[in-house]
Amino acid sequence: MRRALWFLFLGFCALWSNSVQVRAEESAAAPPPAAVEKALADLSSEDPAIQDAAVLALIEQGDDGLLPRLEELRINADRGLRMALKPVIDLLRNKSKLHSPDANVRRSAAADLSVIGKPIVVIWLEDALKTEPDRWVRYTIEESVSLIKLTNNDPRITIAAATKLGELRSQNAVPLLQELAKGTGSEAGEGAVQAEPAMVARAATEAIERIESWGSWTSAIETLFRGISLSSVLLLMALGLAI
Repeated sequence: MRRALWFLFLGFCALWSNSVQVRAEESAAAPPPAAVEKALADLSSEDPAIQDAAVLALIEQGDDGLLPRLEELRINADRGLRMALKPVIDLLRNKSKLHSPDANVRRSAAADLSVIGKPIVVIWLEDALKTEPDRWVRYTIEESVSLIKLTNNDPRITIAAATKLGELRSQNAVPLLQELAKGTGSEAGEGAVQAEPAMVARAATEAIERIESWGSWTSAIETLFRGISLSSVLLLMALGLAI
């Protein structure tokens, strides 16, 4: 009796496992949501507003599963559609690369996403940061998030981003920080500068000073080691000549 019950239990477990696997496969093969399908269709619209809304919807709701369809659309697309497709493809591809098993790929994707600079990217990067084990990938993600936030219209976010970039000693941030320190800013960041010019400029200036101070220290140490290395070479040459 016990043996029969044991076999019955094993059979139930096998059936449950198969049903879970089938549901997972069906979910993976499921078509994109209706909103994504509509956005794919709207990409071909001649109305710039509709096309822009479609691009935004695909960026916010799409994933790397859409890449084959987007690439297929790009093959026969006119110049306008290709230009609309490019940022979507680049963003979704780099979003997928954030979860690559290769740390170098993840780091490169984080850096590329900071250049694209879309606000939605911050959410992706912060989600990736929660589980990122590699020190240098974490550094690049934190730097990328702060670079994007540096152009935010909220002066509090801009100041916090400038402070973080100073802590990170981010050389990549220096050009943007210099603009903020002068009160010019980028188009997205001008709102922050106009709202709180003194506080934003001060935070940017302090961040630059911190970065440049760190750069001076590292340059001095590098020069010292070069000097020691050169001295060692000259000493060995002198010993060789003496012998």
